[in-house]
Amino acid sequence: MSVSFDELLAAAIERASGRFLFYRALVELELFVIGSAEDEETLNLKYMEEDGELVLPVFTSREKFEETFKSEYRYVRIPTELLLEMAGTAIPWLVNPFTGVSKKIIREELETLKDGRILHYFFESVKKAYLINLFDPCWSGFPTAGSGGGSCGRRSGR
Repeated sequence: MSVSFDELLAAAIERASGRFLFYRALVELELFVIGSAEDEETLNLKYMEEDGELVLPVFTSREKFEETFKSEYRYVRIPTELLLEMAGTAIPWLVNPFTGVSKKIIREELETLKDGRILHYFFESVKKAYLINLFDPCWSGFPTAGSGGGSCGRRSGR
């Protein structure tokens, strides 16, 4: 069963455990942004203000872009990684604004998306949680330091 990007976005907003799949999907997408490409190295992007802060509106599909702006603006279709490189990370992104489910991606998130740390962080966290659950000395029956024979804090019936 395939999960839509909107479902991944909603899950990332609702709970931290949904963020890894969201970020991984986001990095693999081609995004749609208001603007034009002057040449292979120069983008002319249109930013907007949200709550007094400048943000870059990015859309995860042409349909979402068209629903929002009709034919009012030109757009650039660009892979996420290339947009991170060309637009930089100083200005937050607003993913799918005005479409019901949207998320602001702050500077720190953009920086860690750009260099891959965010995916590594989530992978390491998941791996660590898995290993902790895979071998928990308190449940293994093995004695632990200071546990008096493996009780792990359980008291005897004295």
